[in-house]
Amino acid sequence: MSPLSFPRSVVSPSNRFYILNGLPEREAQAGGRTRDDMLDGILAQAPASYAETRAQVQHIACPDPAAFHAAISRIQADAHAGARPLVFVHGHGDSEKGLQLASGAFIGWPAYLEALNAVTLAAAGELTVIAAFCQSMAIVPLLPSTAPLPFAFYYGYDHEVSAGTVEDETAALYQAFLKDGGQSVGSLPATLKSHSEYDHVAPALAQLCALWAAPAVVAQAVPALSKRSVRRHVEARLIANGERPQRVGETVKAAFRSEAVLEQVVAQFMHDTERRQQVIGGLLRWRDQRPPVSSPTASNTRSRVP
Repeated sequence: MSPLSFPRSVVSPSNRFYILNGLPEREAQAGGRTRDDMLDGILAQAPASYAETRAQVQHIACPDPAAFHAAISRIQADAHAGARPLVFVHGHGDSEKGLQLASGAFIGWPAYLEALNAVTLAAAGELTVIAAFCQSMAIVPLLPSTAPLPFAFYYGYDHEVSAGTVEDETAALYQAFLKDGGQSVGSLPATLKSHSEYDHVAPALAQLCALWAAPAVVAQAVPALSKRSVRRHVEARLIANGERPQRVGETVKAAFRSEAVLEQVVAQFMHDTERRQQVIGGLLRWRDQRPPVSSPTASNTRSRVP
């Protein structure tokens, strides 16, 4: 049986680039270099007037929380008007306190994620974040377990790293994004981490594939997901509503393999974008290769899904 597959990307579609510079004055030139590199990259790929290109790359000083939230509101308004943002964040990070700005004040991780989520919702699920500061991956344990992420793609660091390393690695990343949509990124350096919608939805995809290919394994691991348990629950609900439970088994069996259920599950983890439709299409193709079987091959099933 072929492995589950679907087209994958490493960056969301972006047509506007925002550099939120929260570094103190002595370090703030890093934001200017990021802006200049992005301008050069855009001009190299799609020659246009410098003024037009400059409008695509916004370098916004964020020395304090008020300036940071004003920048988020600005990006959010642009996204409502059709912009698809890539947000680059310069600053310092603390694993417990969050993003530190030039004033010394912090944007706590919950507020930071709320800000990113506001942009993502305004941009119809299309947001890539390059968090160019130490400890920026401390957000991962705080992400929702069964809701779409507050971004599509997120790149950052899970420990302290030198400013030179951050600048070099993140520059190589966004230059690849500008050059060919990230196809030339290859494997990330060991220091630079990523988290995306694909990582977020992977456990759910594994469960769905197991339900179709090895339902006995899933029923043993999660009894509430067994067809017998679901059938009894449906029958009880029908009887409580004064209805006769007829052909419930066939209905439950069909529901486990229905496209509607599949779409509902994936929608809990991914925004409504082309990426989500590609994931659903890959699942449908995988499902239709064979009917579900009762004999488990759990290790094989898990090795075939992301």
